[in-house]
Amino acid sequence: MISIIIPKEIQIIYKYCFTNCYSLACVSIPASVNQIGRNAFTSAVNLKRISIPDGVESIETDLFNNCFTLKQVVIPDGVTSIKNHAFSDCTELNDLSLPDSIISIEDYAFFTCANLEDITIPQSVTTI
Repeated sequence: MISIIIPKEIQIIYKYCFTNCYSLACVSIPASVNQIGRNAFTSAVNLKRISIPDGVESIETDLFNNCFTLKQVVIPDGVTSIKNHAFSDCTELNDLSLPDSIISIEDYAFFTCANLEDITIPQSVTTI
């Protein structure tokens, strides 16, 4: 299994950056990161948990799609949207709290998240 520590100078993780990194188990994302591009972690099938930094405002399209073993995601206050298929096929996801800053949850955001038994939609959400 691989662990990655992203340097504190990094501000953007570009789209597809860690797509298909099958051995990736742990990623440490510094507070300096304020944008994570779509599909950045798609099919990182051994990723178990991740914390999104405070400066990120959107959970992008397909960001964690097919991360089958992802169990825990920490989403900070300040995130306003969860895009299409952001967590699709995260079949082991069971620990997720949505902050009150969320306004929009798009199509199939939690498609086939079979172990996500309880999720509270904040009153701030206007579109789902």
